[in-house]
Amino acid sequence: GGGGPCGLGGGDDFDISRAERAVRAVFDVEAGAWSRTLINVVVQAPFAEGSLRTAHRMKDLTQVGERASFVLKLSKDPDTDPQVYYDDVRMQMVARAYAERFNALGPPKRVDFLAACVLQLLDRPGRPHCGVERYIAGEYVKYNNNWDWADDRRNT
Repeated sequence: GGGGPCGLGGGDDFDISRAERAVRAVFDVEAGAWSRTLINVVVQAPFAEGSLRTAHRMKDLTQVGERASFVLKLSKDPDTDPQVYYDDVRMQMVARAYAERFNALGPPKRVDFLAACVLQLLDRPGRPHCGVERYIAGEYVKYNNNWDWADDRRNT
């Protein structure tokens, strides 16, 4: 638990004594460039897994409140090329920029792509890379997979 006099109670179940160092890489679409920052994070055990990756709750100890809560996706294959994460995040951030331009036109249904970044976990063997997105509370419904399935109930 993380209760105590500093306001860390109320459902915060991250053990900050398990903090680890990470390099956060953020892609700036306008500049077409990456920026890197050294941060401290706490990564929990996986809460879900797909065919390729495990999903973990993560807390960025350099942020406060809801801004500190993320989902980290880590490849099950330790030999995954780190470039895969950089390509995925760059693509997602470009899609986000296009979605913002689309939404500015006032469509009947807005679209959004979560901001994402790449993290390299420095204190782990092999210093693995992973993808990170902000945590959104609620029930997660998967509408497709990485190959050929899509749920017809997706309301689009």
